[in-house]
Amino acid sequence: MTKLHTELNNTDTLRGKAMNSLREVVFGLEDGIVSTLGSITGIAAATHNSFFIILAGFVIIFVESLSMAAGTFLASKTDREMNQRIIAEERAEIDSDPEGQRQKLSDHYRARGFNDEEISILVNRITQNKDLWLEEMAHKDLGVSVDPSHTPGLDGVFMGVSYVIGGFVSLIPYFFLEAATAIPLSIGACVIALFAVGWVKGYLVRVNAVKSGLEMLLISLSAVAVGYGVGQVISYYFGV
Repeated sequence: MTKLHTELNNTDTLRGKAMNSLREVVFGLEDGIVSTLGSITGIAAATHNSFFIILAGFVIIFVESLSMAAGTFLASKTDREMNQRIIAEERAEIDSDPEGQRQKLSDHYRARGFNDEEISILVNRITQNKDLWLEEMAHKDLGVSVDPSHTPGLDGVFMGVSYVIGGFVSLIPYFFLEAATAIPLSIGACVIALFAVGWVKGYLVRVNAVKSGLEMLLISLSAVAVGYGVGQVISYYFGV
């Protein structure tokens, strides 16, 4: 039973880490699909040179994926370090002013509707264990977790890999077809991929998957349309 419980706990931990990185996966896939589609379609329409399109696509995908991965790593690391500093300050406050921290905890439970007797029992039990006390104060008073849910390195990897996968959705047709034929197929593949990403996200977070897919599709295509419109306006006014 001990081995089984250990395996189940390990599985839950891995699943939890994967779910915590869902934001990076969705962001990476969506940005990879939309950004690469916009760049590749513009290059394809202007050059009709498959070799140049594919070469440019590789450069765009890998440079952008590295940039996104690095940015995600640094942002996640900054967030983690900030939480650690806040936790350290809260631990110091518990050590230097335990009565004040007990009162804060009591006030929180009183605001939640507990009576004085219940508050006394809860606070006495919690403050007997400093780790539990710190965990409660961090969550109730500061809104942070003692055990950070995000791992900066893992977040960066998820973001970078997801961007690469999303980027290649729009590029793959150009490996096999002439640019004129590949352009509509590339756009169609990205439309399907965006809906699929939204659908899977909806399924994983237990909301309406179809609605989530349509939301992802419409928001992403709206961004593409706005970008295209701005480009057309600039082209018109500057004669390019």
